[in-house]
Amino acid sequence: METVIRRTPPPGIAPEPPPREPELQARIDTALASCVPVKVPKSLSNPHSIIREWIDEDRIARERTRDSIYALPHRSISRTQTDRCRLRVLTALLREFERGGYRVAAQREQREPVIIRSAAAELKFVVFEPMRRVRIPLTEKEKQDSWIKGREWKHENRLSGELVLRIESYCGDGTRSEWHDKPESPLEDQIDDVMAGLVTAMVLVEDLERRRREEETRRWQLERERAEIERLRQIEAAKWKQVLDLVAAIRQSAEVRQFLDKIEKRIQSEPIDPGLSERFVQWIRWVRSKADQMDPLARPITELDLEPQAARPAAPWR
Repeated sequence: METVIRRTPPPGIAPEPPPREPELQARIDTALASCVPVKVPKSLSNPHSIIREWIDEDRIARERTRDSIYALPHRSISRTQTDRCRLRVLTALLREFERGGYRVAAQREQREPVIIRSAAAELKFVVFEPMRRVRIPLTEKEKQDSWIKGREWKHENRLSGELVLRIESYCGDGTRSEWHDKPESPLEDQIDDVMAGLVTAMVLVEDLERRRREEETRRWQLERERAEIERLRQIEAAKWKQVLDLVAAIRQSAEVRQFLDKIEKRIQSEPIDPGLSERFVQWIRWVRSKADQMDPLARPITELDLEPQAARPAAPWR
């Protein structure tokens, strides 16, 4: 006799989910109105094309095993009744979503998500057989083993024989995200409820993606506005610095000329060797030319650089 250990849900009543916005609820209602009763096939004689590929992979693997003793072990996708039920449920769901204009993708591993894609978003869910922790009475021989001596039971993790469908994508709070086999109602008998839940989740993830894109656009716009404000600030700073640089150049050139005038007066008033005097004259000439070059007022007014490099129009921020 085996005893299945299940987790008991905590007591208490779950709070009611917050009401949805009328526009969002209207989109959900419109999507649900387009749903039709879903039929789960009784067999896998005509599965969905994706599942047909998995079954073909199994057939090829079986043939390879028969042909060679060195072929690697291969677990069939339809080995147990629960496996086959999973494939039939997936066939019904994938076909219904394709009928609604969605694109579908899936991997053969149970824990890999099925992906339903619309033009705006994607919904991920898994259909799998969970493990259960089972308590098994020990045999008389096992009771003699030293490491379990004195015990009456042992625990093992075994496949439960039940199916669970779980939505992996975040759809917001208060949205049902899991369905599982019940003694009185297996998952395939709940297929219309499951489909309605998946369609609702698809609308919700599309709405979340729309909100995310709107928020991203808003942040991008704010960044663009901040960048433009900073660009204008830098232009103002550069233009003001240019004014200060012009004023400083005028003042410095004037101070240089005053200094040269004093040097010339001393040369005229003091006895200096003619060779040294000529050197002073050449040096003064060179310094005056440099002062003229740095003096904005010594150049034509049209040559004044009133538009510094940092103040010139830049390419639009992206």
